[in-house]
Amino acid sequence: MDAAIAVLQKPVESLTSDEWNTARELCKVLKPFDSLTREMSSDQAVTVSKVIVVVEGLKAACHKLQPTLMTQVAKELVDVLIHELNKPFGTCDMNPTLARATLLDHGSKNLDLGRKPLSRGQKTN
Repeated sequence: MDAAIAVLQKPVESLTSDEWNTARELCKVLKPFDSLTREMSSDQAVTVSKVIVVVEGLKAACHKLQPTLMTQVAKELVDVLIHELNKPFGTCDMNPTLARATLLDHGSKNLDLGRKPLSRGQKTN
């Protein structure tokens, strides 16, 4: 960090108390995504059986954090993250292939998906 500041060749203003609070909350919001990224990156092969678990876990983490956030920036970030997770993955737990893969994976045996997977030929709304 000192090297980066030295390259700027001008003084760097300190963050305000509000900016530090915002930074702390943003770190708290992004921590589950960082942890998941590190875990998935360390795996030899990422399997389809993890899709539902990962998506539902990230959404649950976001929903759990929402009521604890105080800064507007962090609240807005959580709203955007939930919205973006729902766009491509909103009904992934209802996809028969993903649901079967998740249930067949030995690490997901006790997982409650909360919804019934679609039967063959059934379409989502």
